Amino acid sequence: AFRPSRARVASFPRDDRASNADLETRKMVELSQKKSKKRKAPEGDVEAAHGNGTIMKVKVTNFMCHHNLEVDLGPRINFIVGENGSGKSAVLTAICLALGTKAKNTNRSDKGIKGFIREGATFAKLEVSIRNVGTDAFEADNYGEVITIERTINGSGSTSFKIRNQWGKEVGNSNRDHLLRITDHFNIDVDNPIVVMSQDASRQFLHSGKDTDKYKFFVKATLLEEIQNKLAYVKSRVKEMDALIKNQEAELPRVKQEMDNLQDEADSFKKMEEYAAKADEFRDRLAWADVFDAENTLRQLNEELEALEGHGADELKNKHEAQRALVEEKQREREEAEKALSDFTARARGAVDARKALERKCHELERRLGHAESDLIGRNNDVVECKQRIQGLEHGIKEAQMSVAQQSQAQDVTFRAAIDDAEERVKAIEDEKSAVMRHGQELRARMVDAGRAENDATSAVRNQERLVNDTKEQLMTAEGDDGNLLSLFGRGVPRLVQEIKRNERMFSHPPIGPIGIHVKLKNQKWGKAVEEHMGKIFESYIVASMKDRATLEKLLRECQVNATVIVTSKFGRGKYQIPANKLPSSALTTMMDVIDIENPTVFNVAVDMSGVERVVVVPDYTTATQVAYPKTGKKDPNISQVYSFDHIFSMGKSGFTQMIKAFTRKEMPSRIASDKKAWINGMKETIKQANSERGALLKRADEARKEKAKIKTLLDKNAREFDDVRMKLDHAKIALDDAKAAARDREDPTVLDVSRLEDDLALVRSELDVAMGHVERTTVAKQTAQEALKAGHDELKAAKAAYKTTNEDAENFELKYTAAATAHKLAVENLNYYVDKLEVLNDRVEEKRLMIEQYAPLIQDKITDAEAVCARSTAEGYLAEGETEYDVAQLTKHYERAKKQMERERERHARPQQEVLKLLGHALKNYNRLESMLKNSRDPCKRLNAGAKQRQKILKETAHEVNKTVSHRFNHYLSMKGHAGKVIVDYTTATLTLDVKMHGQGQTVKDTRAMSGGERSFSTLAMTLSLGESIESPFRAMDEFDVFMDAVNRKVSMDSLIDFARDDFNKDKQFLFITPQDISAVDASAVDIKVQKMKAARPS
Repeated sequence: AFRPSRARVASFPRDDRASNADLETRKMVELSQKKSKKRKAPEGDVEAAHGNGTIMKVKVTNFMCHHNLEVDLGPRINFIVGENGSGKSAVLTAICLALGTKAKNTNRSDKGIKGFIREGATFAKLEVSIRNVGTDAFEADNYGEVITIERTINGSGSTSFKIRNQWGKEVGNSNRDHLLRITDHFNIDVDNPIVVMSQDASRQFLHSGKDTDKYKFFVKATLLEEIQNKLAYVKSRVKEMDALIKNQEAELPRVKQEMDNLQDEADSFKKMEEYAAKADEFRDRLAWADVFDAENTLRQLNEELEALEGHGADELKNKHEAQRALVEEKQREREEAEKALSDFTARARGAVDARKALERKCHELERRLGHAESDLIGRNNDVVECKQRIQGLEHGIKEAQMSVAQQSQAQDVTFRAAIDDAEERVKAIEDEKSAVMRHGQELRARMVDAGRAENDATSAVRNQERLVNDTKEQLMTAEGDDGNLLSLFGRGVPRLVQEIKRNERMFSHPPIGPIGIHVKLKNQKWGKAVEEHMGKIFESYIVASMKDRATLEKLLRECQVNATVIVTSKFGRGKYQIPANKLPSSALTTMMDVIDIENPTVFNVAVDMSGVERVVVVPDYTTATQVAYPKTGKKDPNISQVYSFDHIFSMGKSGFTQMIKAFTRKEMPSRIASDKKAWINGMKETIKQANSERGALLKRADEARKEKAKIKTLLDKNAREFDDVRMKLDHAKIALDDAKAAARDREDPTVLDVSRLEDDLALVRSELDVAMGHVERTTVAKQTAQEALKAGHDELKAAKAAYKTTNEDAENFELKYTAAATAHKLAVENLNYYVDKLEVLNDRVEEKRLMIEQYAPLIQDKITDAEAVCARSTAEGYLAEGETEYDVAQLTKHYERAKKQMERERERHARPQQEVLKLLGHALKNYNRLESMLKNSRDPCKRLNAGAKQRQKILKETAHEVNKTVSHRFNHYLSMKGHAGKVIVDYTTATLTLDVKMHGQGQTVKDTRAMSGGERSFSTLAMTLSLGESIESPFRAMDEFDVFMDAVNRKVSMDSLIDFARDDFNKDKQFLFITPQDISAVDASAVDIKVQKMKAARPS
């Protein structure tokens, strides 16, 4: 292979301007000579993975000459070869269009974007898949490891983008802006000629003789053009900002003069302000005079209320309490009598049920005894019949044997052996058949179990989905109410509470609710138990009367709060004092002990509606069982329910346990167990746990389905085995019958065959044995039925005696209950008498309180109105000590006189004082704002201007460094073929000149058009590679880069390209080379090289 030697590497004479960089240049030459050693392909058979941002696959449909084409690209070096017209360049064009380039930039269609649609088709589709991995992945959670960009071209010329993730789902807004975010993230710029060197870009550089065109190519490839454009934009914006600041600085003196003039005019209103102060004084005193009158009236009402509450109220309340205690005592006696009667009734009912059950049992035993006797008679008849048949058969055999002189004693051993073998085979196959049948039964049982497991898992999945949906709905409600705890009790509850507060005057007493907001937990661990028991009343409201109920229902409808319970209760009553004998044992913890309700009305409603004083809470299921089922057997009648952390034990009236069930709301966090944030976090945790459990259940259901499919396969196999065994058994039986028939055919016809009679005799004897066994079993069954019937009659007799005794005690229990009920009724009537008298007194007290309550808001409203005018201390400060205030009429007269004096003074001015003060305020504000703006803008403007200049300076220095680096690299790549050259960039005249010395000797060539086609192509390649080391794009593509090269140039160029691609700097980048030439010199077996050949296009 051709390799240029170091002696042939030429260099240009040293330029005086570059003398200070000579040492650095020599170092870079030495480094490039070290790098000129040909790099080898990576060792090993494992192909490298695609780097982040590289292209994995290109798929086109109805695009250019392709009907349907899919190209998978390797992660490193890719060659696409083929004849001209085979559609190689179409792959690169598809990549550019899919990644956002405009149709005109491709120079491949004169009809716009629709010109790319394959002839005869109505649309074209392009798909490009980009690798998205590593720490620098783009939104990896949404896109996964592959981002697919799909662009569809319609016949009308319109296009659309779709951006899909690894799983084919469209993500985000599929538009050009979103695509630009992706390409910017991966640093992909398909419009950069160094990233994508198309045929046209290569041809333009080859045939262009203008230095300005080369300069444009250079600054675009190195991104210097883009940076310069951005700096120019920044400079223009800073210039505009500076002009605006100067205009505002010129405006500042005029604004200052206007403010001074307004201040002089405002100072001329002194006399009018004195009259205004006098008017304000009488206005303030007039506003508070009405408040003072109302407070005097309220004071008189309070004195009347104190007098009314002290008149006999205490004596009446004492009588009421005594009578109430008597009612409770009589009620206790009545309940005891009622319980005794109820227990007796239950025992009586049990005795009746027991007697009826025993009667039915005796009837059934009599019927069974009759069946046993009938069956015994039939079995005895069968025995007699069998004995008669045996006698007849024995007689027939004896006569047949006596009629024959001699019977052959010999038997054919051969046929007997054949019969024995056939019988053994039948028995073996029957055993095999039984084994197959047992295996089938086992498989069917497993199939039933698997189906049941699948159904259970599917049902559980539905339950978890229902829980997630319900919880999400409550979570949306809770999160949408800005942290308001009231939202935990319904979507419209916060608004409803505001409406109730705003309309308090419409109620005789403000409603209380929701009840749940007044219930607090003493210990958070009982939150779910309290929620389970009291959750239904947490959303309820309490009103004082039916009129208030109707008003509240109207507000409920307006606020769209539905399904709410409204409780009517008497307000102002203290908390219930529950007697100790009505409560569970003090050793037990009741629900009333674990909650805290400060409001007496709410406490009483909770006792009435939920019975919290009779509900016991325990920490675990075992303790709950011990309370519900005490070892003594005596249940506590004061316990209605027992709650553990997740179960409920409901107790019946007589104390026995009626039901044990799990919580219905156990997955939901308690609304009173924590604050709003904890409630929301609890619901989110519930959703998370439910989704996790749902995933496990889905996996379990899937495993059950797989198990069913597996068992189904085994059942099918078992059915085939059973058919095979059954067929084998049929064949074996046929063989056995044939062997027996052959044996019979060989018998001497003169010999009498009594074997059939003997077989019949054996069969009848067997039937006799069976019949005798039936007789014995039937006899035992008859004796058992007789004994059971006798025992049943004895039990029935005892039950009738117990029922008779029970009837005799019934009248005694009923008389005791009637007496207790009558005494209780009389006590209740006496209590109602005192209640009525107490209610009359309370009504009068309530009337006075209501007047006070109504007067208090009225005074408060007057105070609010007066405070809107001035403070109370201000009005009182106008009066000297001991001075009496005027009445309202006098104050009104003084106020009107002061206002008229103020108006006369105002008429003396050209415009109102308020207008002048308002204009003065605006002028002062405008001046301060303008002064502050100028102060805060001048320094930033100066800093921006200095920053733009600094960046321009840095850009200039960077541009010279880029020129020097590219020139060195250009010389390095030319030296690989024995040439030398350098790149001269003049940023002032915007020109780029290439100086090339062919073979290190001769005249310097500055116009590429003076070179041969191969030399020009190689020079273009050297320039491209020189610029390429500055590009950070994850992939690069070159189309027909070697079209004008001869074999030697092509070999050197190919080695240079592969060596460049294998550089450590490019180890994670992807390269795509498209050529119609022969690349047999390329090692296509290398792990980092992939060669794909395009078939020649065929007419459609």
